Amino acid sequence: MAGGVGGRRVGRAARGAGGSRRVRPTPGHTAVVLEATVDLPLGVQAPAQARAWLSVTLTAWLRHDTLDVAKLLTSELVTNAVRYGGAPLHLTVASADGGCVRVEVQDSMPGGPRLRDAGPDAEGGRGLRLVEALASAWGVVPQGTGKGVWFEVAARA
Repeated sequence: MAGGVGGRRVGRAARGAGGSRRVRPTPGHTAVVLEATVDLPLGVQAPAQARAWLSVTLTAWLRHDTLDVAKLLTSELVTNAVRYGGAPLHLTVASADGGCVRVEVQDSMPGGPRLRDAGPDAEGGRGLRLVEALASAWGVVPQGTGKGVWFEVAARA
């Protein structure tokens, strides 16, 4: 992610019920990256809570250009984590001024998700296809005993 956030550097995190937020320089760059993390419950309410939290966070960061796609793809990843992952669930979003927004959903289950070909009558199996189609990049990273599934949404011109 390139670019800076108004030339400001803030070195401390704000923590509250809505998660934690911090502004930090990207390693090797002078740009400042906004980053926020929230813990989510492992239950059916998690996707809605994730969308609401992400909406507040990206709106506060003035990232309206990525909001709709980021909310849709976050909902897909959180739903997968609830269905196939394990607690704890963590949602992290990062953004640089004018750059992409990166969202990562972490859970405690090893192994990554699989792209599936859902039949026309299947109730599921399309979420990762949406991620693949709408994200500028996506992937899976092992983390401890679990994994992080992430995507990036490029800024719209």
